[in-house]
Amino acid sequence: MKNYWKYIIAAILLVSLGFFIANADMSTIWASIKKVGWDFIYIILATGTSYLMASIAWKYSFPENKLSMIELFYLRLIGENVTIFNPTSIIGGEAAKIYLLNKRGVSSKDGLQSVVLSRGMLVFSLIILFVVISSIFLYTAKRISLPMVVLINLALIGILYLFYNLAKSIVVKGESKTEYKYAFWKKFVEFLVETFRSFQQNKNLGIIFFFSCAHWIVGALEFYLLFYFIEKAIDFFPVLFLDMGIVTFKSFGAFIPGQIGFEEYVNKIFLLAIDVADNATWLFICVMRRAKQLFWLLIGFILYFFVERKYKKAADTGNGDPIHNT
Repeated sequence: MKNYWKYIIAAILLVSLGFFIANADMSTIWASIKKVGWDFIYIILATGTSYLMASIAWKYSFPENKLSMIELFYLRLIGENVTIFNPTSIIGGEAAKIYLLNKRGVSSKDGLQSVVLSRGMLVFSLIILFVVISSIFLYTAKRISLPMVVLINLALIGILYLFYNLAKSIVVKGESKTEYKYAFWKKFVEFLVETFRSFQQNKNLGIIFFFSCAHWIVGALEFYLLFYFIEKAIDFFPVLFLDMGIVTFKSFGAFIPGQIGFEEYVNKIFLLAIDVADNATWLFICVMRRAKQLFWLLIGFILYFFVERKYKKAADTGNGDPIHNT
């Protein structure tokens, strides 16, 4: 199966690029980029820094990792592009990362642990940030009372505690050599046991959590800059609420390639939540976010079809990492 992964990834990237272009109004995107001008670079820098934060979190998720930060950055970018533009979503993207790690001598076990730990921490940090920021934002907007803020955050702590104990009980049961009627359930429990152990044994959880949170917070700069470009005075805290909300809710449309259409409606809902109701702003936001997405998709496309091929040649001749052997 490993021999087919390079063709599967290549096909997904090619089809996704064609699908994206076919469903995007390129003339509108280009007009918006021209309006913003060279300031579009700041959007790329903000999102690139956000991706770097996630790559650092991923680096600390390995039991032992000698890969460079540059490698992890572009491997993650390729994997995330696969995640966005295929119906299997995260499963396909993380499998692509594991395949690319295998090519560099990282075992499937270590690769799986790293992607599960990093992805799990990204989800965990997003949930915490979204609940905390949403409750504070709604309070400052005078939509809920202070006791409700406290209640919401206490409920979050309670749910996380229950989830931790549930996972722990499944692991204890899995370690007790319990017989399972269905083989798939046995495999699932074994996977949970290994995942939980990787969480317990990793001494860098605090660092991973910090950079996971930084990934989301820095990512919100994209919205802040977009509002700044069209001279809309929006404080950073509502922007955080906007970004966290969109990221959280658009995940429900993960089965839609590129969340085409779905993401735009989620953008509209959360823009209304921060009292930005005009359609011109909504259209500008949607178009510029798609332009940014297209840029990173093209970068991932170039990296896979050129850097990866060069890496394969280097691996065959024993020259190592092509990025550092040019």
